[in-house]
Formats: sequence, C-alpha cells, structure tokens
Amino acid sequence: MKYTFLALMTFACMGFANASPVQMSIEETQKLCDAENIRECSNLGFFYQKGIETRQDYSKAIRYYTQACDGGYAVGCSNLGLMYRNGMGVKIDYPKAKKLFDKGCKGKDGFGCNNVGVEYYKGRGVKQDYLKSVTYYVKACELNYGLGCRNAGLMYIKGSNIKTDYTKARKMLIKACDKNDAKGCFYLGAIYKEGLGIKSNTKKALKYMEKACNNGEVRACRGMK
Repeated sequence: MKYTFLALMTFACMGFANASPVQMSIEETQKLCDAENIRECSNLGFFYQKGIETRQDYSKAIRYYTQACDGGYAVGCSNLGLMYRNGMGVKIDYPKAKKLFDKGCKGKDGFGCNNVGVEYYKGRGVKQDYLKSVTYYVKACELNYGLGCRNAGLMYIKGSNIKTDYTKARKMLIKACDKNDAKGCFYLGAIYKEGLGIKSNTKKALKYMEKACNNGEVRACRGMK
C-alpha cells in the first residue's frame, strides 16, 4: 500500500436526499400522501426530485417536502433544505437551507445534522465555526448517519481549528466503516498503516482497505496492489 494519507484526505460534506428504505410505486405513495401520511409525502418529493417513475419536477418535490416538513416529519425538512442549498427549483438560499437542516436535525434526522455541520464548516448562511461543525457531525453519527461519522473523524485528524485527536478520529471512522462507508474504511486503514495516534498495524490496515475496496473505494483497491 503506497499512499500519503494527508494528501488523500478530502472532506465529503455533501449529503443526499432521504427516502424510506422500502419504496412503493409513485401511485401508491401519492395515495398515502393524499391520506396525510407525511412520511410518504416526503418520499413522494424524493420521486419528483430524482425523476423516479416520473419526469423530474423540482416544483413538485418542494411542494411535497414542504408538506412533510410542515407536518412535523424531520426528513422532509432536511430534504427541503437540500433543495434550497443547491438551488433546485428555487434560488439558492443558504440561511433558509441551514434553518431547515437544523429543523431536521432537531427531529433526529442524521442527514439534517450532517448538513448543519456542512454549513458551519463552509460558513454558508451562518458564521463559520469548526467546533460547531464537528459537534453536528458527531450528532449525525450518533443518529447512525455514516457520512457524519466520517466527516467528524476527518476533522479530528485535520484539526481544523479544533484540537487534533487521533483517538476520537479512529472511533468515528470505525463507526463510519461499520456503516459500510467505503471512504471511512479507507481512511481508517490509512490510520493503521501510518500509525496515526496508534502503533502501525499492517494487518488491520489491510483489513479495512479490503472492506473499502469491496464497497467501491478505488483508491483502496489501488493501495492493496
């Protein structure tokens, strides 16, 4: 395995819209949303956002995400925030996006918490604050959102105006890898390979690199050759 860990370390702060693990057809989802099932209204917004089984329509996605959010469904708020952050069907509005992500996070949606962390990290719609950023990433991780675990781990390694803490970084990346986050496994393998805050362990490094490779992280596959 030949690579320089810090040179390869990049933050993956973008999030993806949430949908229920098992999706029904758009027709069935529409019927349930019409019957005021707010979770399915959020899922219906996802159909329209992604153009699944229908033509992509951001206006309808916003309408159904808003309905879900107004009904108290945290995921709908987080997904609506994504629309405003990325300017999908609306003018980019970072303060509004952050507010919606925060609402999702307070409703215990890890995706929302991660994206609040992103806004604090980038200073979009809010004053840049790395400490608050990592706090939200950790919160996202605690809510089983793997990308939040990875982002928190990388911040503890990089020490972006926070104290570098390899022990915390390793714990966060272990959680990310346990959730099959390929890049989390890759960075965890790099920690063991380079002995960051711990004795170098080639066996463990190979174990995590192999898992990263099996989950689609090309850099890990190359590193194992």
